[in-house]
Amino acid sequence: MDGYTASIMLNGNLEERDFILLRTAATQNFIKFDDAKTLSIVFSMVYHGYLLKYKPYYKDSTVMKRAGNECFDTIKAIMMKFTK
Repeated sequence: MDGYTASIMLNGNLEERDFILLRTAATQNFIKFDDAKTLSIVFSMVYHGYLLKYKPYYKDSTVMKRAGNECFDTIKAIMMKFTK
């Protein structure tokens, strides 16, 4: 991993971080290169949506654990539609 990639991975920008990871998946022929950017945007929006949906419950660890699992399952389901 080059310095630029490492800095993006650590800067807190989820969309850029996901794009780096998805671009790697594309180079390994798991997804199409054209889909990497689209998926990075969609995944970021899904994550943001779950944060907003469950914001009132952030102190309830049981609810937040369930929310995390739902978010992961949603992202995984989307990813499965795009994998080769």
